[in-house]
Amino acid sequence: MATQTREQAQTNVDRDTLGAGANLHVAAGVVSSSLKRTLRAPPPSRDIKALLAKPWGQVFAPSMCHYETTERYDAPVGDDEDALEEGAAVWATATGGVMAYGPLQVSPAAGVLNYGQGLFEGMKAYRTPDGRIAIFRPEENAKRAQEGCRRLCMPPPPVKFFVDAVKRCVAANASHVPPHGMGTLYLRPMVLGTGAQLGLFPAPTYSLVIYASPVGSYFRGKQADPIDLHVETRFHRACSGGSGGVKAIGNYAPTLLPQKKAKKEAGKDNCLYLDSVENRYIEEVGTCNIFVVAKDGTVRTPSLTGTILSGITRMSIIQILRDMGRTVVEERVSIDQLTDGEEAFVTGTAVGVCPIGSVTFNGVQHSFTGDRALTLAVTEELSGVQTGSIEDRRGWIEAIEF
Repeated sequence: MATQTREQAQTNVDRDTLGAGANLHVAAGVVSSSLKRTLRAPPPSRDIKALLAKPWGQVFAPSMCHYETTERYDAPVGDDEDALEEGAAVWATATGGVMAYGPLQVSPAAGVLNYGQGLFEGMKAYRTPDGRIAIFRPEENAKRAQEGCRRLCMPPPPVKFFVDAVKRCVAANASHVPPHGMGTLYLRPMVLGTGAQLGLFPAPTYSLVIYASPVGSYFRGKQADPIDLHVETRFHRACSGGSGGVKAIGNYAPTLLPQKKAKKEAGKDNCLYLDSVENRYIEEVGTCNIFVVAKDGTVRTPSLTGTILSGITRMSIIQILRDMGRTVVEERVSIDQLTDGEEAFVTGTAVGVCPIGSVTFNGVQHSFTGDRALTLAVTEELSGVQTGSIEDRRGWIEAIEF
């Protein structure tokens, strides 16, 4: 699919994502209803193997979506429905669309630059064995973004507007979706306070930006290789009453130092963070949720108490486990329960499902040496659904139309 120039994109050609016009096809940046649509995707680029050989997240697809609001948004502080309605009205007049990937023009006084008023989502597009390109549970990402927008006084994009924008970004970058089994196209939607506002107030205007990157495995080695975690006892990812339960951009930079120390000084892949009150209960790894399989087969994962992100992969794995007949308990999970477990794994859009090989707490390493049978089973089920290798009985996959 051809893309617009940056100037051509600053029109309302994509406003149909809010209404009945959503069934129209966008080609070369122009709305057209005369083109026959198909689920068969264009083939991947001949260069895709070389692109996947580069470090994770260092290659970017040629097109992105960029929408900008034109009306001032006055964030309501009461009912969530008010925020959804007023947000929909603001995004209804937004300008933009598909354009060439490149730098954004943002005022130095933008709310996102001065006060961190912004959030992001993580999604993936998968190429299926029958030639389709599909995305996984996009409405859940849209709803989570809405929740984050309400928390950060930003206009929540309507679910349909958000999902259609994601689909347009995928369609525009279809050549950069790797072949089935080789990798995925990682998608990064962002809602940013880009309007100029010096002073601690919500930005007057906002942007929805979606860009993409063809990627292989997030961690070193093959996807199934176990990771080693350092249990962080000095630094904390989130605290009660903070923003840890939403995907605010400000949640992540403070984790860079402990993550770097864990890798450089301890030789670990990442940090596992504890609660900020008792320093005893496990919460999250830097970019993913965690599950612990007890010796009796019960699966535990930390409950969502406002300090832990509600992962889309997390909720999917919980459903898969319960469909398998497993007991899944969402509760506070102590570090002792983790080290006493039979196996453990982490989940997230970037990592998928990844087994934990060991955790090191206060200088003592505990290794999980079992066969990781359950981790492997849920990995195969989730990956199979996402990539179209097995039947999607739950309606989680949405194919992209061309």
